[in-house]
Amino acid sequence: MRKTVRRAIGAAVMATMVVSALLVALTTLPASGQTATTPTISNLPASGLIGGSFTATVTSTPTSDGAPSVVSNSPTVCTVSAIDSLTVTYIAAGTCSLTAQTAATTNFDAGVGTPQTFVVSTGTASATVNTPNVYDAATLAVWDGTETTGASAYLPATVTGGLGTPTGTVTFTLYSGSTTCTGSSAAYGSPALASGIAQSTNAGPLGANSYSFQASYSGDGTYATATSPCESFTVGKGTPKITTGVKDNATGSPWTGAEKPGAVAYNTATVNPVGGIAPTGTVTYSFFTNGSCTAPALTTQVGAALSSSGVAANSNPTSSLNQGGYSYLVTYVPGSDPNYLGTSAVCEPFGVGYLTPTAPVISNLPGSGTEFGSFTADVSTDGDGATSVVSSTINVCTVGSDGHTVTFVLYGTCTLTALLGTGLNYAPAAGTAQSISVNAAPRGYWLVGSDGGIFSFGAAQFHGSMGGKWLQRPVVGLTPTFDRGGYWLVASDGGVFSFGDTTFYGSIPGLGINPAGSGLPHSLNAPIVGIVPSVTERGYFMVASDGGVFAFGDAHFAGSCPGVGGCVGTAVAVMPTPTGRGYWVATSTGAVYSFGDAQYYGGGTPQATPVVGAEATPDGRGYWLLYANGTVGSYGDALYLGAPSGYVNTYNPATAIFSTADGHGYWVAAARGDVFAYGNAPFLGGMAATNLNGGIIAGYGF
Repeated sequence: MRKTVRRAIGAAVMATMVVSALLVALTTLPASGQTATTPTISNLPASGLIGGSFTATVTSTPTSDGAPSVVSNSPTVCTVSAIDSLTVTYIAAGTCSLTAQTAATTNFDAGVGTPQTFVVSTGTASATVNTPNVYDAATLAVWDGTETTGASAYLPATVTGGLGTPTGTVTFTLYSGSTTCTGSSAAYGSPALASGIAQSTNAGPLGANSYSFQASYSGDGTYATATSPCESFTVGKGTPKITTGVKDNATGSPWTGAEKPGAVAYNTATVNPVGGIAPTGTVTYSFFTNGSCTAPALTTQVGAALSSSGVAANSNPTSSLNQGGYSYLVTYVPGSDPNYLGTSAVCEPFGVGYLTPTAPVISNLPGSGTEFGSFTADVSTDGDGATSVVSSTINVCTVGSDGHTVTFVLYGTCTLTALLGTGLNYAPAAGTAQSISVNAAPRGYWLVGSDGGIFSFGAAQFHGSMGGKWLQRPVVGLTPTFDRGGYWLVASDGGVFSFGDTTFYGSIPGLGINPAGSGLPHSLNAPIVGIVPSVTERGYFMVASDGGVFAFGDAHFAGSCPGVGGCVGTAVAVMPTPTGRGYWVATSTGAVYSFGDAQYYGGGTPQATPVVGAEATPDGRGYWLLYANGTVGSYGDALYLGAPSGYVNTYNPATAIFSTADGHGYWVAAARGDVFAYGNAPFLGGMAATNLNGGIIAGYGF
């Protein structure tokens, strides 16, 4: 039996050798002039396992009518049947190399193809390649679809089987523009398995596109080749970061903020590539005349092209800039760029500083001044802001609302400082303090009798009176204008009489209201007891004995005693604040009521004799109360300087108190015309030696 098998194997080998010799002889036959042909094996397998086989299909170009056959170039790995010359059997692991042939015929020469190969392995068991997820190489997290231009990906694979841990290699292939693992591809590693696990190299940076990854296992002595499922993923368009810079057009250097009016600026921009993927498109420069990129833009420049590295062409220069805040906003316009979305940079503010002006100075400062005089200050500087002056000695000189009119309200040293406000291009500035000496003005005062008679003393000028004229009701008050060029008289019925430079702004009889106690309809509830001007002298207040206040012209009504439920005692005086936005009402009991911006500084207590007069200090931070017996009460910053308590009585009661312009002195007048001077108030005369037609009821001094 053993000899029979050996003879059979020997005969097969001999037959194979004979066939091979014949094929060699055929391939070496000289050309006969027939048509040449190129045969190929059209159904060559990708791989095979030992013991397997396939029957080759030979096709030729052009199609030959000669007998097809194949020859094994690796007979130790695969053999070809001697019977049909087409059946190939896998006898060992390795690379099987086959060559297709066709026999010569009348029409065709013998054809010999090129070697074609595939791998024969010993494994027969199935392996599974698992690739459940693509991973983000930057975060090492599972790819979630939020990744954008510049991201990198990798694919891990696990190969498993039922006959132990597979060995061999895994080849990773990335397909671009496809989610089905077809089309354009590139390999990303063929690492050997380690404990059945392999991982691709990082694929990227990737542009915005669709992709798919696949892993192919090589097989080993136990397992056949295998391929993973196709793993698809996408990369979205990214948003690039834009860096910008404002530069000085004169120097090309970055803007520092120290630039002055007249400077010119321009903007630069770079659209930064992500992962080396260069952006295309353009940028738009918007220039604003504010520091916050608040619309509208002054200019908009579109279409600034990008270089291959994302650097944009510079913006156009601005015109010459004034002092102030400015800003640039750069917007990236991607156009047809496949990888990037449009975006804007952060608003980039910058500013132009102020020029330094010459120190402001009062150029027409007088050598000296006189109390109660004034002048309009001229301020000299090369700055372009508004000018003004400010007084640091408001007890001596004040500055009007126009910022330039200086009034000397007292004698002493007046100190003024010239100021320059912020201009278009120049910074604000303050000058050096400048001082002048203000001389004391002549002092004087008026006394007024109940018959309307006016008596002038010292520098007080006589401007007329109602003495000797018929009056419906007696005169009860006097108040002059601030320049003392005139005065108003008021009667108890609210009648007003204007003298000198005063203006008549109305009266209570002019409103159709009859005197108090007249018994007529539309009568006053109580008689008028005093009058004071508004702060502008374009109006005046009257106060009635019930505390009612009546405002005429631009006088500001701020309340009255009836409006607060009544006051204790009979009102005897109204005293305005320096602002004209409030006043005090004093009553016969010594009570003081504050209205508007008037501050309460205290009041007297009821005494045997009533309060008959009151006077506010020039600065409005205090007041005096005068009692009929000559007692003087001081409140706030009012100075107590003395009182004629022993010189007046019920037959000659005190009736009025009035202060000097600086508040450092006052006069007290009595009904028969006596005048008592205190502090720096000089005695300039009185009417005590004169037989008066009406008792003295009021006075005013300066």
